[in-house]
Amino acid sequence: NESSLYWDSSKGSQVYFDTYWKPYLKILRTCSGSSGYKDCNYTSVNPWYRSNGTKDSYMVVRDGLRVTSILPDGTLVSILTESGFGSASGEEVDEEGNLIYGGGADTRIIVDLNASKAPNQFGKDTFLLQRVAGKGVMPYGYEKDDDTVNNNCSKNGTGYMCAAKLIRDGWQMKDDYPW
Repeated sequence: NESSLYWDSSKGSQVYFDTYWKPYLKILRTCSGSSGYKDCNYTSVNPWYRSNGTKDSYMVVRDGLRVTSILPDGTLVSILTESGFGSASGEEVDEEGNLIYGGGADTRIIVDLNASKAPNQFGKDTFLLQRVAGKGVMPYGYEKDDDTVNNNCSKNGTGYMCAAKLIRDGWQMKDDYPW
């Protein structure tokens, strides 16, 4: 496929997934429809918890906005899309500061390493990534400063930025990691 700068999600999540992701993933099964969370062996449509222990609102399946699959190793991958080109980062500019693209879709990726098995908590077995146009898949919060990432990846935060923290810490769970 062409540069991710031009990945078009305006035709819906399934076409986007089938075009840009499916050819590169080995998929055991896809979960869809109103009871799709059950196809992925979850007992709730929104099974995840934030690192602070509160229930999260992300849903396993939300037709039209994401495609959720189970990989052969038991990992759940849920690719969330909106409409249009671009990424959550908004504007894309070249080295001279010229606008390449004015922003657009936010493609977030939920990765639950053991799918429906506990604890289903961000920062423990569930991590949030994002596709950034022109850069590829990055940990959610990759562009944030250390204080923001550390506050988010704490027992008081959501845990959404724990993948960014792990990468910054050289893939080690250092003393300040919440668990």
